[in-house]
Amino acid sequence: YLCEKQKKYRKAKLVGFKWKPYAPIFSAPAALAGLKTIAELKEPMIKVVRLRRNLLDVQISRRKHSLHTTTAAHCMKGDSKCIQNSMFTGLDLYTGEMDRLYDRLEFLQAHEDKVDELLTKMNVPFVQVKYERLYNVDGKGGDLEEWEKVFSFLGVGPATNLTHKQLERGMKHAATHPPGHNVTLA
Repeated sequence: YLCEKQKKYRKAKLVGFKWKPYAPIFSAPAALAGLKTIAELKEPMIKVVRLRRNLLDVQISRRKHSLHTTTAAHCMKGDSKCIQNSMFTGLDLYTGEMDRLYDRLEFLQAHEDKVDELLTKMNVPFVQVKYERLYNVDGKGGDLEEWEKVFSFLGVGPATNLTHKQLERGMKHAATHPPGHNVTLA
């Protein structure tokens, strides 16, 4: 898969993809073989940016998309109708179901920890970053230091002196969630 992407984007300094670490996938023999290859491959070296997201946000997002299947998962910047609709569907998602939510969060935490342990055990080169620091820090956009950490690890892009303007130009999606959990978990 990565070889095909490298051929398609020959002039790119970086080729990547998103691989969500769902439990069944990461325990599959093919996934383990892929991680082993990543750990052993030196030319070209494959590096993993391990993005961990607040698990409450993950569960809220999953719940929102399972209840509102016609709502777009992502909205382009400037698409006010899509953004407004997405914000509205994120209200009052867990009325009366907090016990189930807590159990799900415990399960997700254990799984995420297993993924980290697996990457370390297999000597996969990775950097750990937090979703909340990359995106929408206090409504101001991403944390520049967190992005510089990623760029430095990958050896591409501005590893220092990154500006919010540069960061904003690179973003194509808008935030589609209410600013706080108080309206989501009512």
